[in-house]
Amino acid sequence: MVLDYKIKITYNIGIVVHLWQGNEMCIKPAEFYLFDQEELCFYDIMIRGRTRKEIVIGYRLTNQERAIINPSEKSVPRKWSLDDVFVVLASGE
Repeated sequence: MVLDYKIKITYNIGIVVHLWQGNEMCIKPAEFYLFDQEELCFYDIMIRGRTRKEIVIGYRLTNQERAIINPSEKSVPRKWSLDDVFVVLASGE
């Protein structure tokens, strides 16, 4: 059932990922992608994830309870905190 959920999320945001080959959805700390209070748009975070061979699909800000998957305002720069986390599709290896 969890696998169906992962496939549905990747389908909804238009990313084709072979989850059955060992990829998994992870929560990764912001320090993997940015410096504290660095001002970046979500597209910049996605590019940094790509250099790590990951697909960044969303984030959860430190003061929010829920993650935002496929944010609509990807090109709007914002200051990020090291307490924020990112939702990532990554190799399970």
